Amino acid sequence: MISSVKYFRIVTVSIFLFLLFCERESIEKVEKIQEDVVTDFRSEYFQKDVKIYSLKSDTGYYIDSLKMYILKNVEYNREDGEKVTIFAESSSVFEKKIEYFKNVRVVFSDSMILHSNYLLYDIDTDTLRTDDSIIIEKKDDRMLTKGFICFDNFKKTVFLSPVLIYDEKR
Repeated sequence: MISSVKYFRIVTVSIFLFLLFCERESIEKVEKIQEDVVTDFRSEYFQKDVKIYSLKSDTGYYIDSLKMYILKNVEYNREDGEKVTIFAESSSVFEKKIEYFKNVRVVFSDSMILHSNYLLYDIDTDTLRTDDSIIIEKKDDRMLTKGFICFDNFKKTVFLSPVLIYDEKR
């Protein structure tokens, strides 16, 4: 009986020390993320001395192991080709792509606005794409479709599914 009590105490103390160590490691990880917090993020992308786009955000953080930024309240401004502005609640910025998430709004210079919850911008191919459902607003018309691709300096847009007129009153 005495040996089982001793054994129980050793196991209990060991578990306590293990949990204490794990908690300390978690706190250190959180502190590491907090060290990489960025505020007022601004970035510009140039190609042959021509500014292609600028990207800005209120806050975010950098994940060194993935070489990516997670940004909040993002604004993308296309400077070359079609003037386009993209707004999103959050974004993942990698070396070769930018992903936009939640309440994504793409505003074109011809007054067309696209609403989606996900967009992918491929920097190498200079294309903007989604396979998600989207709402299109142009003047007083509202339309629904699923998926689009924007390319050729954002001057051409192809919808991947039929576009349907959307009337909220019906």
